[in-house]
Amino acid sequence: MHDYRASFLTGLLLPLADRTLILPNVAVAELIDYQRGEPASDAPPWYLRSVAWRDRQLPLISFEAACGQPSPSASAPASWCSTPWAAVSA
Repeated sequence: MHDYRASFLTGLLLPLADRTLILPNVAVAELIDYQRGEPASDAPPWYLRSVAWRDRQLPLISFEAACGQPSPSASAPASWCSTPWAAVSA
């Protein structure tokens, strides 16, 4: 009998500027299309702007900036995913 709890982890790998972020599948609601928008002017560096998802506005955040690294351009992110609490630019 196999002990799968210790053997497998299903997740999403998001390439960041200098590392790879792994998100467990249960933390990702869905991948969403790119949306144009104006950057937030009076927000912390990690907060990029809001994006629409399922009739809701979610904050689009930069993990690079949240970790103290320079944030890549939010105008052309490599990928976005929507979690139950935020959209992530990666």
